[in-house]
Amino acid sequence: MTKMKGNWIASKACKAAVKGRDVLKGDEIKALILSLAKCKQPLACPHGRPTMIRMREYDIEKMFKRVL
Repeated sequence: MTKMKGNWIASKACKAAVKGRDVLKGDEIKALILSLAKCKQPLACPHGRPTMIRMREYDIEKMFKRVL
């Protein structure tokens, strides 16, 4: 695959992707996660941005000021 074709495919994928403020139903979320699990590189989008992060319970509690 040429670099130009790869960039075009990545651009099309990003335009069709779920965005930050999109509202999804439970079945849509499940389908998205199952589809992501089938990807060759599920941890990043075609441009290298992360698709998920790992957070410890402590970090979430700290964000909501539940711990000192």
